Amino acid sequence: MNNPNFEKEVNIINNLKFKHLENIKCGELLATKLFYEKKNISYISALRGLISIFLNSHIYKETQSNSETAFFFTPSYAGRMDHYNDFMAVTSCVSNPLIFNGNKQKTVFSLNRIIGIFYWFLWLVEMKKTGFPLNYCMQLCNLMLQAYYVLEDVKTYKYNKDKLKLVVTFCDVHPCDYLITQYFNKLEINTATLQHAVFFHGTQWYCYQFSHSKYFLATNEYSKSEANKSRHLGEVKVVGSMKAINSIVSNNNEKKNKNTFGLALCGPTFAKQNKALFDYSKYLQDKYGFELRIRLHPVLKIDDYKKSFDLLNNYEISKESVKEFADSCDFVILGATNMFAELITYNTPTFRIISDGIADIYEGIEDFYFNNQEQLDKLIALKDDIEEFQIAMNRVKKYLSPEGDIKELYKYTLEEISNE
Repeated sequence: MNNPNFEKEVNIINNLKFKHLENIKCGELLATKLFYEKKNISYISALRGLISIFLNSHIYKETQSNSETAFFFTPSYAGRMDHYNDFMAVTSCVSNPLIFNGNKQKTVFSLNRIIGIFYWFLWLVEMKKTGFPLNYCMQLCNLMLQAYYVLEDVKTYKYNKDKLKLVVTFCDVHPCDYLITQYFNKLEINTATLQHAVFFHGTQWYCYQFSHSKYFLATNEYSKSEANKSRHLGEVKVVGSMKAINSIVSNNNEKKNKNTFGLALCGPTFAKQNKALFDYSKYLQDKYGFELRIRLHPVLKIDDYKKSFDLLNNYEISKESVKEFADSCDFVILGATNMFAELITYNTPTFRIISDGIADIYEGIEDFYFNNQEQLDKLIALKDDIEEFQIAMNRVKKYLSPEGDIKELYKYTLEEISNE
């Protein structure tokens, strides 16, 4: 669930003074953590986190190139191989890229580490002015310390700053990416951030407003519209989905299994919506005799939905890529997830549930949604009307998937913004 006090807490922390981060709005830096409801951890866990951050290097220079474009994959997404693979696909669009990798760790010790611990204690004293519980203040200071260490590590690496024209982060509203973006902005080097998910102006407006990159590389026209609604200050460039960079998109759906549909589950924030999707899956199996392939969100565990799985007649858990999952299903049902846009890119009939109390993150797209069994049945009938379905698909794709070769679009855009 989202934190109802999010905006208030961001503003409170923005107005605090943190040693060595005086020119940084630390409420914005911590926005991704503050956005969600607080999940308190024990003091021991918070201290363990601090020790791990103190001992480990969190970013290293993976390539030795003398490049005009640098890419940063920070610890914000360490362990998420799906995001890392998307990130690396983007780096392949530039010849001779300079890559900084935060997906691995190695034990280090330096004077900066000791200085950082000194700052951490000063930050903790200041953070207590928020009135947050001490263990939560420790978590926030841990994130600030990790971002501080990442930036200090970047400063120690040798690379040609005079030649560097563009710095690309994976998501510049996360602490490490936020600090890196601010640093290179001050050096007057162009900055850009990638879009790994669909951000909705009604709830996740901060992903646009707190983005300080000069360029936002959006996946589609819909996201460009959302950025404008959220008063994004940078320039939006529509480049397509990262997952489509190395994929061949075919308009031929004949290879799809006509007796199998897919279920793409959302993250844990949308647990109620996932439960409803299981109920609809059971309905489709009972009425049509369909087989089912299920794609879990990367952070979900099967045990979290054991009772729902037990109700299904026949299913298989998909561990394939998004493209392979798309090719294995006749159609897919899902909820508030980025997968809707990704599957539409692959011309897969994809229908999203609209739930009471959950904002439609694809607001304004009037096709391919349902909120009852009758509407879902009509979508399945539409899917088999080739001519009418293609008209609807073209309307949706206009907003969710740019035309042309996505890799070439990334290549052209990265080169263009490097020279602006």
